[in-house]
Amino acid sequence: MFKVKANRDRPDFRVLIDLLFDAGRNVDTSGNCRFPADRSWTDVYIRDRESDASSVTVWVHEDHWDDDDNCLELIFHIESKDIVTEEAVAIYLYNYCGEHISTETERLRDDEIASLRKKHAAKIQRANESQWHNSMGRNG
Repeated sequence: MFKVKANRDRPDFRVLIDLLFDAGRNVDTSGNCRFPADRSWTDVYIRDRESDASSVTVWVHEDHWDDDDNCLELIFHIESKDIVTEEAVAIYLYNYCGEHISTETERLRDDEIASLRKKHAAKIQRANESQWHNSMGRNG
């Protein structure tokens, strides 16, 4: 599992689909987006319908919410049975909105971050070129 502490709005969740697969991919999703281009989501699940690829879940753990359901700290947990999927989503979120990135137990060093960026460069580029990459939601 990876963790990314966000310091600003997240990308449109549809960019994550393009990151992992390609534009127009047939997937199942769930989460707490209020509308498709919502950039304040705190929970998203993506599963490919076209292959046996592992699903991915990105969420803010319950420890970061108060009793009134207010998010106190945007620390996203990224989890998949496939480490490559976890890495790609984690490094993209870090690049897009992250303050820091870590494994379950420790922050990644600059060389580890650079290595993930290099390893997932093609996916990151595909996400950056997604039609949803710069969507601003209904108020933007």
